[in-house]
Amino acid sequence: MSGVFGLIKNREKPSDGGELLRTMGRHMAHRPWYQVDTFFDEQAGVGLGRIGIGIFNPERQPVASEDGSIRLAMSGEFYYQADLRRELEKKGSLFRDSGDAELALRLYQDRGPDFVKAVEGAFVLALWDRSRNQILIANDRFGLKPLYYAQSDGGFLFAPELKGILADPGFSKKLNLTALAEYVRFQQLLGDKTFFEGITLLPPA
Repeated sequence: MSGVFGLIKNREKPSDGGELLRTMGRHMAHRPWYQVDTFFDEQAGVGLGRIGIGIFNPERQPVASEDGSIRLAMSGEFYYQADLRRELEKKGSLFRDSGDAELALRLYQDRGPDFVKAVEGAFVLALWDRSRNQILIANDRFGLKPLYYAQSDGGFLFAPELKGILADPGFSKKLNLTALAEYVRFQQLLGDKTFFEGITLLPPA
């Protein structure tokens, strides 16, 4: 499934995050033509990735600010973006391409984390700002693109499929009995639960 993925490694073992990030991508690449892009900041132990079939935002990701301090990965698309682009161009923003990820990056530089309130569409994105030592994960108002997140012995992980998180050997794979009981009773998972303890579905908006 198309989406974004990434991790924040514990400070004690930041160096092995790059390999785990690539492993996560391989586990979710169901076809040879899947596009998988990754970036890993070894100093901070933070990694971002994007996986998809290359229809939306085919440009290589994560996109980066000119000084490399901000990296952004995105899956999906924005609607009604022409006015936003014109507004940013009037303020001096220079767009390198017409991709939505580039627009998201420029909006973040202009408005900060609240920029997500200004966009509409079907999307999920993850942004790493080294200068603020902050990672931002956001999705659209309806959560049309799923994203799961979890904490493990190795740190924090997120991915569009459970198998992306389960690729981490440090994650303890325990069945969520409450979720299983609810599924048997209602034939669906309720709320943000998954079949695994410790893995949570990111809510919409």
